[in-house]
Amino acid sequence: MLPAPRSGRRSALQDGVTGFVDAGSAGADRIDETVAVAQGARRTWAACSINIARTGILPGGELMDLNRADVALVRGAIARHRDVVVGVKARLSDNVVGTNDLEALRRAQEAAAPFDLPVMIHMGQSVSPMRAILPLLKRGDIVTHMYAPPPNGILDDNGRLLPEVLAARRRGIWFDFGNGRNGHVTLGRGRAGDGAGLRARHLLHRLEHRSRARRGRRLPRTSCRSSCCSACRSSQVIARATVNAARVFDVFSDRGTLNVGAPADVAILELRDGTFEFVDNYEGKRTGRQRLFPIATVIGGKRAPPRA
Repeated sequence: MLPAPRSGRRSALQDGVTGFVDAGSAGADRIDETVAVAQGARRTWAACSINIARTGILPGGELMDLNRADVALVRGAIARHRDVVVGVKARLSDNVVGTNDLEALRRAQEAAAPFDLPVMIHMGQSVSPMRAILPLLKRGDIVTHMYAPPPNGILDDNGRLLPEVLAARRRGIWFDFGNGRNGHVTLGRGRAGDGAGLRARHLLHRLEHRSRARRGRRLPRTSCRSSCCSACRSSQVIARATVNAARVFDVFSDRGTLNVGAPADVAILELRDGTFEFVDNYEGKRTGRQRLFPIATVIGGKRAPPRA
């Protein structure tokens, strides 16, 4: 998840988000600033991934120039902030990396290897097919935006799930719903993937003001949207955003649970019946019969202030 400004973090807390991971917005050049933001998130537990590109995210595509993927710089940044940096990010879409996708991923793995960190890839619309990308991933790595449209998504040209995708899931690769502003989610592809046996096991959600402002993209609503993709029960939806998500990064190993002795971080949600419309990034629409609404958040045993 990407962190919001301070006011955005407060709103996220009121939506039931008690911890977040910055998903690679900064590279080695600015990771110190991002770590400071994470450490300054007073009432939420925060960590970050580092972008393999030293510049972090750039509008024109941070990995179009592979010189920006400096392994030594990334390793040095991780070593400085080993307690906060929990992964390495590589965005592999065509407009980010062009034909450099496989080499960028190899460098991300090289940077992560000495620290035994997972690599998260941003998939969808890549030059290389998933068949070429997946073999470069190891157990514990993360494929986000799993329901992104073609070219080179998790489905073949006939809409069938690629066998390599299921094989990757069996060897321990995480596939993440990855809600975002645009180009990330199509509900129809979620249905197709679910029908073939691939269901999102966790749900990472952007906390930026820009994504929250459009169509009320708060985590409880996004969780319900994910159920429109895979027709799962409310208990499974909640697990995606809590216990399953906490298992992805070791730093959250004691979160996402109501076990005795665990930190008292609790989101209180109300499941309401009705008719609710859910919209994907391509204006695809589905109607649901239930939706989760945030009622209160408890963090560290104390109730967060209600929404103004």
